[in-house]
Amino acid sequence: MLNIHTTYGKVFSQSPGQTLLNAAAKSGIGLPYSCKTGRCSTCKCKVLSGQSVATVDELGLTLEEKTQGFILSCVRSALTDMLIEVEDLGDQVIPEIKTLPTRISSLEKLAPDVLSVKLRFPPNTPFNFLAGQYVDVIGPGGIRRSYSVANSPASDNQLQLHIRAVQSGAMSQYWFDQAKVNDLLRIHGPLGSFFLRPLTRLHMVFLSTGTGIAPVKAMLEQLATAPLDNQPMSATVYWGGR
Repeated sequence: MLNIHTTYGKVFSQSPGQTLLNAAAKSGIGLPYSCKTGRCSTCKCKVLSGQSVATVDELGLTLEEKTQGFILSCVRSALTDMLIEVEDLGDQVIPEIKTLPTRISSLEKLAPDVLSVKLRFPPNTPFNFLAGQYVDVIGPGGIRRSYSVANSPASDNQLQLHIRAVQSGAMSQYWFDQAKVNDLLRIHGPLGSFFLRPLTRLHMVFLSTGTGIAPVKAMLEQLATAPLDNQPMSATVYWGGR
């Protein structure tokens, strides 16, 4: 086992071949992440000492960032003990990741290439998540795709997804040509660390394009019902689309 030290004093162990992100999570330390494929750079951290190896190409880093010692914890595995500079999620409690059955409640076209899907869970089977997180939907034949949840947690225990058609996409063909109300699917999640942190009367600005509005919509719904002490001074949304 290798010891990974962080600049804020926490230490976690990593077994050979395990990613830094998964090793931290196993030790109860939440590091920021989103895609888990080395593309988005949400899990970026800086190596101060020690050696590691990338399991896939770190497309989310520029050449300059790589030369400065930055790595992506979701696709990096330590080769020696390490010291890394990274912020964890503090005392934020992340809901447990589960795989649950779900059925389609409704299908509504919001645009020719955008579908709103609502999913419901079996009775007495709550699905806990934080507004802004995403889920993996496991469809026919085991096809798996990730979608941000477009609503905040609600009493009806349903999820809304905004799904954009991808040309020749296997899951898109299912959603837009085959999906029916009451179809049985599976949900794996919640995933990601894109959610609201404790607010201190800040001015908030959201940037999104296309169906990227989904997690922003979820967080705005949460803010709309939050106590005044937990609301920002203002919230501005810039939403681009074709």
